Amino acid sequence: MAGGDRIARVPPDGGYYSGVRVRSVRACRGAVLLAALAVAAVVAGAQEPPAPSPILPLEPAWSTDLGGSPSHPPAYGPDAAYVVLRDGTVASVALDDGRILWCVGQPADWAPAAADGLVVVAYDRRLFALSASDGAVAWTFAADAPVSAPPVWRSGWLVAGLESGDVVALRAADGLELWRRRFGAVLRTRPSIAGQRLYLPLEDGRITVLQLASGDPVWTRSIGGRPREVLALDALFVGSTDNFFYRLALDDGAVEWRWRTGGDIVGAPRIDAERVFFVAADNVVRALDRRSGVQRWREPLPLRPTEGPALVGPALAVAGVSPEVRFFDPRSGASAGIYRAPGELAARPFLVPGLPSSGTRLVVLTADGRIAGLEAGYGPPRAPLAFPPPPFLPEPARRALADVLPVDEAPLPPPPPPVVPEATEPASSDDLPDAGAPPDEPEAPAAGGRGPLRAEPATHAG
Repeated sequence: MAGGDRIARVPPDGGYYSGVRVRSVRACRGAVLLAALAVAAVVAGAQEPPAPSPILPLEPAWSTDLGGSPSHPPAYGPDAAYVVLRDGTVASVALDDGRILWCVGQPADWAPAAADGLVVVAYDRRLFALSASDGAVAWTFAADAPVSAPPVWRSGWLVAGLESGDVVALRAADGLELWRRRFGAVLRTRPSIAGQRLYLPLEDGRITVLQLASGDPVWTRSIGGRPREVLALDALFVGSTDNFFYRLALDDGAVEWRWRTGGDIVGAPRIDAERVFFVAADNVVRALDRRSGVQRWREPLPLRPTEGPALVGPALAVAGVSPEVRFFDPRSGASAGIYRAPGELAARPFLVPGLPSSGTRLVVLTADGRIAGLEAGYGPPRAPLAFPPPPFLPEPARRALADVLPVDEAPLPPPPPPVVPEATEPASSDDLPDAGAPPDEPEAPAAGGRGPLRAEPATHAG
């Protein structure tokens, strides 16, 4: 060969025939990967470490065995929890030390409602009001059909749905019936009271809004699937069994945006000044911008949620079919820690209001009938583990959108005085305005992850 050059042939074992080793392509890739990991470690080290959990550590302050499994989520008063057990009893448990204040035999078909010194439970065709002090029956209301959903109690008003399709409003102090309306569909989800209006998510897909004082209809809107519990503030926020989460206009129910998920929406949403939070049966918790519907963050859950999320002080809490309560930073979705209960949870945790930080902060109820009060633990806050690890490069600053502040609710109308109203003919479903057509279903937005995803805008006339 000219110039003394020679051709090096590389056999399968990666070496020259002359015995000189060559660097393989695989070895080069390995070196590049090691270099990239080293750079990532430097960049990650420059980022701020995960912030300590704002809610953990928590330690048991007290624990009480109720002697039976709960059948429904409990109701809470200022000083006690009211738990319905599967053996047909209702137990009152003190929130400060876990003492059982009273226990009475009273079966219930739905979760109880508690306020103003009374606890209301629904069983078959009756509503029973029990005294919060000793469990004695204060009054009963006999309906003409079984109760179809958990009743709602607010500011002296008690509203319940019946299997006949009727919705009845009572004066909570004594059980006097104030008005009744029939809608041709059964109410199977807890109704909502906000301002001077009552919001009914009906089984046939309609959301019907009534004047609380009279029961007169305001508007009706149909959405796909069966709506869940409604959260009414500056707009209506509601999920449905059609895998969508909706924002509806307050004045007429027009669909302002909707967000597609991979499963039915579970329970009621929660909200802060900027975001709305909800969970779905695809085992994901999401935060959307309240006004625009832009996805702010999403996080997968290693549990099946059974209720909506809860805002627990500075953290968002999610529970489900698991002993774990998972906490998230509402602003970013970052993990704020995990609390593991002694057994599978029967309801989401309850934040005890009005007590000092050294007292009971949270109450958890397990499926085997143990209720526990948790207080702030001693020692440094726990810094949650970040997984997956931080990205190789810092995330760009998030675009700040204008705050959407809650609208101040108008004061609730006081219930009328204890005078039996004149008999009137109940309104039929024909008196209600026609339901609007369900919205079209455009293509789903891009799959989640952190980023500027947008909800689907309304595609039909409001």
